[in-house]
Amino acid sequence: MNHITTFAAVFGILWSTCGAFAQEAPVRTPPPVPVPADPQSIYSSGAFQEVVIDEDEKLYDVRPYGGVVPGRIEPEEPGVPPKGNLHIERVGFEQRELFSRVFIVLDRATTPWVYDNFVQCQANPAVPCQIFAEFASAQVSTKNDRRPLVTKAFNTPVALVESAKTKEGIRIIVTLKREARYLPVQADKVLYIDVER
Repeated sequence: MNHITTFAAVFGILWSTCGAFAQEAPVRTPPPVPVPADPQSIYSSGAFQEVVIDEDEKLYDVRPYGGVVPGRIEPEEPGVPPKGNLHIERVGFEQRELFSRVFIVLDRATTPWVYDNFVQCQANPAVPCQIFAEFASAQVSTKNDRRPLVTKAFNTPVALVESAKTKEGIRIIVTLKREARYLPVQADKVLYIDVER
């Protein structure tokens, strides 16, 4: 019993003297920088606000990135407008606080036909609820965008986004887990389909 007590006392003295020699000047941390309000964030419930880290959108000019940056629309390059068939350049999915967004980036502005089959899926439970966007005289530019986007693992009514070739052009099919309200919005070369969560 005495050996354990003596060992603990000696260890405590050695530890405190080593700690006294190893002490450094206290590290000063800079005061926290106030976070400016995000001018691009529209949807906020107060407790949660979506934040765009690169507010000036300079990061992707300095470090070019070929993929999709949510919330960023590429600047229009001056020149001759594209001729021929309409090209679907990218199809993507993005989670927001209040809704899930499917976006389709085109090579030029157009007016697609957006509709759903909610009447059929209410009448027959075997028919999945779907939202369709029809693009006349269109084609999907890359093989990667012809592949389906499987989103069923996310907390969203959107289960799958896929494209199908039709006689008239391309049909983008948004398959839902359940019927949900949606809002299609055309903004220049991008079609947004916002589905309520």
